[in-house]
Amino acid sequence: MIEMDKEIRKEAFKQYLHYFRIWFIILGILIVLFVAAFVWTGLIHGNNERGNMEAPAQRVYDYANVLTGSERENLELYISKCEEEYRIDLVLVTIEEPIEEKYSTWEYGMRNLADDFYDEHNFGFDKVHGDGALLLDNWYEGQEGSWFSTCGSVYAKFGNYDIECVLDAVDAKIGTDPYAAYKAYVDETCRRMKGVSDLSIPWAVIILFPLAVGVIYAICHLNQKKAEDTTRADTYVSNSSNMMRSQNDAFLRKSLTKRKIETSSSSGGGGGHGGGHISSGGVSHGGGGHRR
Repeated sequence: MIEMDKEIRKEAFKQYLHYFRIWFIILGILIVLFVAAFVWTGLIHGNNERGNMEAPAQRVYDYANVLTGSERENLELYISKCEEEYRIDLVLVTIEEPIEEKYSTWEYGMRNLADDFYDEHNFGFDKVHGDGALLLDNWYEGQEGSWFSTCGSVYAKFGNYDIECVLDAVDAKIGTDPYAAYKAYVDETCRRMKGVSDLSIPWAVIILFPLAVGVIYAICHLNQKKAEDTTRADTYVSNSSNMMRSQNDAFLRKSLTKRKIETSSSSGGGGGHGGGHISSGGVSHGGGGHRR
């Protein structure tokens, strides 16, 4: 009698597990997603502390006196907030220099000035000469224009297309509102770094999405089970006697169709390292420039 009770309980437990198996699967998925999200969040946002303490705190160097005092202060605060979130240094330098009189070409001079300023001030969020970007903007009459210099993770992330987009964002506003143009430089750089740093998933999505999928699956599964119970091979056969008539497949004709599958090619973007070169200080930089 005792053995029979054990067998009954064992069988009941099996039936219980079988009946609620969908919900156990959903629970397992939720647990896995919770653990994965916790680990992922720790990897992405677990350490927002600067790794480089040798760089100066200043980020806006307005040697051309383009901005007002309040604009410089506001831009410094805005850059500080963005740096903390995206973990890159963002530097702005304005000058009013006759580049072509000092260097062989405008592009060569702007590139060297931008890279050297970054290197000599030891910028880089993670380390000296590490992750960050610098916009050098020249206001000298007849030689106006901007150079965007990348380093570290920004150099690795930004291809030529990304660099052009940052420069275009500056060009669109520099003629009427320099402050808005320099803020656009910060915004566009951060936006294009978003795929690297802002990868956290909202907890509501983690919980509700798999739960909704599980509920839909369970409803569909139950409906399918009902259909299996009511529609069988012998449902519409009298007296449950199955009859199988002979079947033959007749080969009628053969037809062969050829079709060329076109492949599409994408342009722009790229895998980073746009404008890659080595600065005079031996640091890897990328970048590009626009004259106005």
